[in-house]
Amino acid sequence: IIDRLAPFFQISNQLDYVEISHSALDGETARSLSVALEKREKRVGIILDTIEAGEERSGEIIQALLFEDPSIAYNLTLRTIRLGRFGCDALAGVLQDGRSTLIELYLDDTGIDDEGLITLVNSVAKKNVLEDFQLTTNTQGITIVGWRALFAYLHSTTCSLAELVLSEVALDDRAVISL
Repeated sequence: IIDRLAPFFQISNQLDYVEISHSALDGETARSLSVALEKREKRVGIILDTIEAGEERSGEIIQALLFEDPSIAYNLTLRTIRLGRFGCDALAGVLQDGRSTLIELYLDDTGIDDEGLITLVNSVAKKNVLEDFQLTTNTQGITIVGWRALFAYLHSTTCSLAELVLSEVALDDRAVISL
């Protein structure tokens, strides 16, 4: 279906977001979507919601969504997709890739743990393009260790974030004190 819609995505400059929800998606289809969307002349958003993918396939999908045209900024929303180690590594690769123009990242109910958050923070610190980061409905897995890494980045001179949203996360008193 994405292949058949590709010409529409390429010529429709009115399209702001593409949302794929409650579907099976593979890396090849995600790459077709990415190629079609990056031929547009304006910023675009991609929302993947409740995609049926294991950790390894979620990493493959994320890698496929790397826009290679540096003139097209985009934002990515991942909802109810278990990223795991493969997904976080793939997302980190996209974030620090010299060609990446990902400027907004919204992660909702992705099951990120300390290791995943640290991986993402380290990659964002290297690239400095991400302007907006939202981490929501991630009530388990991130402890004081992960929060310290995020807060250290926020205090660094390399922080490029203009907006940070933390909602429905396990942010306890010790984490807040480390701010």
